[in-house]
Amino acid sequence: MLAALFLAPAALAQTGQQGQPAPPPDVEVSDTELETIAQVVVELQALQRTYAPKMKQAENRQQQMQVRKQFQQEMTQKLQSADGITPQRFGTVMRAARADSTLSNRIGQAVQTARQDGMNDGSGGNR
Repeated sequence: MLAALFLAPAALAQTGQQGQPAPPPDVEVSDTELETIAQVVVELQALQRTYAPKMKQAENRQQQMQVRKQFQQEMTQKLQSADGITPQRFGTVMRAARADSTLSNRIGQAVQTARQDGMNDGSGGNR
């Protein structure tokens, strides 16, 4: 579920020396921050669903690269405009969730709740 979001945010990736990924930090995430992260994940998943067909329709590598660039730009804009969390903090928490199953489960549950709340308020999970 969250794996697809880990692939796309190249702009959020931190690398250590010699190009190796930095180890995930231990992070504490409040319930309020968790709700914000979940809403951002729901929005990014919706964005990903918008771009997946465009990627499949791309006729060549150049078009695929253009679609990927547009997707990354929109994703970055969504992260930068998110209330209550910075893109850097979002990236830190998501990297930590890859190594911390408890945090990953908390995010997954919060995403399900955010998705249900979005459906209940008529927005379908989109802001």
